[in-house]
Amino acid sequence: MREKDIVYENGKFWVLRDKDAYFVMKSGVTHSEGDSAYALTEDGLSIAIRRCDYLAGRAETTERVASPRLCIST
Repeated sequence: MREKDIVYENGKFWVLRDKDAYFVMKSGVTHSEGDSAYALTEDGLSIAIRRCDYLAGRAETTERVASPRLCIST
């Protein structure tokens, strides 16, 4: 894989163009994990990008809800 094979990114999620398909990937601490794969067509790319955006939106919402709140009483 080369950097030019990354066709789209949104937060921790990205779309990889491989020789057989578009793969939606999630970046991790030491490596990335595959989420799903789509046909190597214009429609497949469109679906992969939408999936990437959907996952990034869910992750953002989860982080916002799960983040600790600092309460200071005076």
